[in-house]
Amino acid sequence: MQVIEIFLNKLLIFKVIYLTIYGNGLKLVMMFSSSVSIFPIRLSPRELLEISQEISRNYAPAASVNTPRLTAGIRLSPPEILEISEEISRQYRPKIFTDTPNLVLLPVDPEHLYAYWQPGRARIASASPDDCREIVLRIYPQPDESTRTIKSWFDVVIDNSRKQQKVFLPRQGKASAYSAAIGERCADDCLEVLATAGPVQVPGLSRGPYQSGKVAIFPEPMLQALAASQESSHYPSKNTSGQGK
Repeated sequence: MQVIEIFLNKLLIFKVIYLTIYGNGLKLVMMFSSSVSIFPIRLSPRELLEISQEISRNYAPAASVNTPRLTAGIRLSPPEILEISEEISRQYRPKIFTDTPNLVLLPVDPEHLYAYWQPGRARIASASPDDCREIVLRIYPQPDESTRTIKSWFDVVIDNSRKQQKVFLPRQGKASAYSAAIGERCADDCLEVLATAGPVQVPGLSRGPYQSGKVAIFPEPMLQALAASQESSHYPSKNTSGQGK
């Protein structure tokens, strides 16, 4: 009996010791968790940057498509760049339309004229694929006292889509000035006029009644720019010569 009492006393003492140790452990855990909230971990900007870079390197998604890059070996010379620029200007330049058809003549040299024209919106809207009448540029030599026997006019068949034409002036019966009309040539050789251009003096010949001063011979690259600044009148008519009534 005495032995049993001694054993129970020892067991009670062990239980008290265990509860004491376990309670202190809980207190330590609670103290540690509370210290984390009271004293949070503070990181410097440099440390945050390093952590961000590490995450980007290790966990960034892999790119599924190769990103195109400029080839460093391609180098264009100035003439190649100029050629590309001119090609873009030719292929993608804006189309300019005017409501009223117009025609401009510019002298090039004693044997050539340049003609520039715009058919006008009305002509473009009324154009039909079945219309087989020729579009011609009718040139009228302007006679003076020494050229009274010159033929009244001659025709030059043109491509209306080009809107420009270099005209050769025949040597026989050459005049000092020329006017022109553009229109549709009918079966009876009459002209349905779309636009006309007034007389222009041919350079290099004797002074005529349409020349009021010196006449410049324009380089061909300048003609396109000069044609845009010229204005001409439009006289709708229909007769044999096409010059109007």
